[in-house]
Amino acid sequence: MKKVVILTPSLGMGGMERVLVNYANLLVSMDYDVTVLNFTYHDEELIKSFDERVRYQSYYSPVKHLFKSSLKSILKGDFRLCSFTKWVKKHNAQYLYKKLIRDDFDVEIAFFGGITAKIVSGSTNLKAKGLVWIHSANIQGLIDDIGSEEDFRKVYNSIENVVCVSNEVKKRVSQLISEDRLTVVHNPHDVEKVRELASERVEMPKDRLNLINVSRLDDKSKGFIRLLDVCNRLNADGFNYNLWVVGDGPDAEKIKAYAKELKLDNVKFLGKQSNPYKYVSAADVYVCSSYYEGFSMTMMEAIILAKPILTTDVSGADEMLDGGKYGIIVENSEDGIYQGIKSLLKDNMLYEFYQNKAEERKNFFDSKKAKANLEKLLCQN
Repeated sequence: MKKVVILTPSLGMGGMERVLVNYANLLVSMDYDVTVLNFTYHDEELIKSFDERVRYQSYYSPVKHLFKSSLKSILKGDFRLCSFTKWVKKHNAQYLYKKLIRDDFDVEIAFFGGITAKIVSGSTNLKAKGLVWIHSANIQGLIDDIGSEEDFRKVYNSIENVVCVSNEVKKRVSQLISEDRLTVVHNPHDVEKVRELASERVEMPKDRLNLINVSRLDDKSKGFIRLLDVCNRLNADGFNYNLWVVGDGPDAEKIKAYAKELKLDNVKFLGKQSNPYKYVSAADVYVCSSYYEGFSMTMMEAIILAKPILTTDVSGADEMLDGGKYGIIVENSEDGIYQGIKSLLKDNMLYEFYQNKAEERKNFFDSKKAKANLEKLLCQN
């Protein structure tokens, strides 16, 4: 049985983190011995989502517990006493690998790129197959995690397989490293589980269109402030609708305060939910207001649940919606979002058209296909 380790800097309740859980569970179903190695915080609810056969290991411990250690270990500079990113930047890749990887694995996966990619690039295990996943089209963020563009090239050229989650991500990464090192693999999903969880009933008003967004509340990437500005304009136009927001994150309080300032009573914040699918199923339209994505997990879920989608022109949208054939792709701007939602609110026939197209698209993601793609990736030379 092949041993696989998946490295992650953290495991909060986000889209990419849920993709990691799906991959880990998929791999154990394929008879791989899987270890997930986490370096900082985690969400207890997400950890419960792992198949019981997945080995979960975490280096994370609250700082107060570290002072029970010897003075010698503290003086060595335990990474839990400072920013993990800064600690990784400070040390070379070989030191990081030796310090953090305590077992021999057949496959070593840096799942979020950036700092975990640097660790895997220092591998001294000549038998191990190295892979790094790039989930975001925001390549500058990955560069900043490591240090410089030169550091990025050095790290990513040291890992034999670079996996991009969409063609747009591949296009951007190919500006920095050779395209023949890049492979596009779309994120997998447990389609049956999503539909099963979505069957739980939630009541939403029938006299208006119910829009929904499920995201980490991080305005820099997800564009919530501009989405609230769009709602303010739509309310001034007299449209009757609700926007339901599922999720939590670093900008939650700022976003909620802004909605209150604008008196957006039709914007409902539901917080973090262990089962967001039931809300997506109950809503009428999934809205993605992001500035950038890699291959949106929540948009995938909306497709699986046959929900009409309106999204900004982000990485992955073109592939998921076949260039706009199966959903509305708008300009990546506040006005683009405003005009797109307004068109649906004004024209019920347009909404019905995309409702029918969503029904056609719901089987686009196939669990068997995802398993075959993963097996091919792990077995290729």
